[in-house]
Amino acid sequence: MLAGFERAAKPFLDRILFTCCTPHDRKSQTWRFPFIQWRPYDLHEREALVAECGAWLGLGSSPLQSDSGPWFLDHLREELQFCARCRRPMYFLGIGVNDREALRLPQTLELLEYASKIWTRDAHSLGMVLSVSPACRAVEGADLANIELAALPKPQLKSEEIGFVLNFEALPEGFLPKFCTLADALSSRALVWIRQETRKLQWSESTLMDMLPSSLRDRFIQREVDYSADGLAN
Repeated sequence: MLAGFERAAKPFLDRILFTCCTPHDRKSQTWRFPFIQWRPYDLHEREALVAECGAWLGLGSSPLQSDSGPWFLDHLREELQFCARCRRPMYFLGIGVNDREALRLPQTLELLEYASKIWTRDAHSLGMVLSVSPACRAVEGADLANIELAALPKPQLKSEEIGFVLNFEALPEGFLPKFCTLADALSSRALVWIRQETRKLQWSESTLMDMLPSSLRDRFIQREVDYSADGLAN
């Protein structure tokens, strides 16, 4: 997603300063996306950057979600308060809606009311947003990742393989027995377990793999995204 934004914004990158606060590894992000100044994630730093900026931009993902609790919406409410105090516009580009419950929360309604413009990444998300905030300045857009993925070499499809990328905010009820049943039904196919999240977070790919019976784990070809490589094609 961020690589797609970088590709689309390339003609303007030398004229615009982009900053982003993160609680994670700033060094690795600087290596991958040097056009952004990666800064520490704390309240003072975040508000100071909002005060200095011309506009606040939320890129991609599904910020309107509550599956794992309201923590992300609470974060966005803080950002909104910074923008309101400093009189800065908020824009959301290429975003989605994760669950209808999030649309009923006051944090979401405040964001939809304040945002200067919202481009959703699909028509379904747009419809959900407008269903709770008809006056919201939202239009249908697209997922920014498509810009980057379209430029990559097309991989050779392997019809005999089935790949799984499983990562949940909350573990679905009955996941383990249902997944084991599915895997048994695919006994004639090669199964590939893909890790896009390298951290061992709750309900991420590595955690879920450890939950599988050893007999099923042994059936999977395991592959992990190499984020140290120069580009997604590697």
